[in-house]
Amino acid sequence: YHYLLVRPGRDRTLKSISQHFYWKGMAKDVEKFCKKCPICQTSKISKKKYGLLPAKEAEVTPWHQLCVDLIGPYKIPIKKYAKSTDVKKRHSIIWCVTMIDPATSWFEMKQITDKQATTVAEAVEQTWLTRYPWPKKITYDKGSEFMAEFAKMIVEEYGIKKKGISPRNPQANSIIERIHQVIGNMIKTFKIYDREDLEKQDPWSGILAAIMFGFRATYHTALDVTPVQLVFGRDVILPIKYKADWTHIQSKKYKLIESNNQRENKNRIPCE
Repeated sequence: YHYLLVRPGRDRTLKSISQHFYWKGMAKDVEKFCKKCPICQTSKISKKKYGLLPAKEAEVTPWHQLCVDLIGPYKIPIKKYAKSTDVKKRHSIIWCVTMIDPATSWFEMKQITDKQATTVAEAVEQTWLTRYPWPKKITYDKGSEFMAEFAKMIVEEYGIKKKGISPRNPQANSIIERIHQVIGNMIKTFKIYDREDLEKQDPWSGILAAIMFGFRATYHTALDVTPVQLVFGRDVILPIKYKADWTHIQSKKYKLIESNNQRENKNRIPCE
C-alpha cells in the first residue's frame, strides 16, 4: 500500500489499509514501516532534520580561534526625513563584519560599505589581526565574500588555518550567530529614542561603540564573568582585580554544550 500509493505519510497509509484490513498491532507496524522508508527519509520535506549533531568543542584557550561573520542590513529611522517617500533616505542602513574570540567572548564589530572579499579582508586585518594575538585558526561562513581574498590573506600572509562552516551544521558557528541576535536587539533599543545626533553624517559610530562596550562589560552566562575581566584581569568600571578560573569555565561550557546538544537533537531524526 505504501509503495503503490506513492508513499503517503503514516496516518494516510494507515487509514487506507484500515478501510479493508485489520491485524493486531497494525498501527505500530504501519508507523514503523513508514518511519524506516529510505525514500521518504531522503526525499520528503520535513520540519524535523535528519542526522544527530555532534557536540561542539569547548574553546578555553584565549586567542586560539577567531570566528568571523557578516551582519546586516540593520537600519534606524532618521526623524529629519520621516515623511520622505525615499526609503533609503528615511533610514540609515549598515552592514558590519563581526569578530569574536570564543574562549573569552571578546568581540569586535567593523562597519563596511560593501560585502566584497577585499573589504571583508581589510576589516578583519585592521580591526583584529593588527590589534590582538594572531589566532591559530579562523572559522567563517562559506559565503562568496570569504572565499577569495579573505581566505587567501589569512593563509598566505598570516599562516592561519582557515575553516569554512558547513551549511548543514547549524552549531558550527553558533556562538557568533547568538551574538547577532543580541546585537539586533541592542540596535532596536536605539529606535525608541528621539535622537537628533543620529541625523549626522555618521550615525552608527556611536551606536556600535556603545554596543561593543555593553557586550564586553556585561556578565556572560557561559563564562560566569565579563569578557573584559577575562582579557584585562579587572572589572571595566571598578578597579577590582579578577583572576580567571579556566577549569571552572571549561566545566561550565561543557555542561552548556551537552545540554544544548541534547535539546537540539531531540528535534532531529537519527539517520545513517
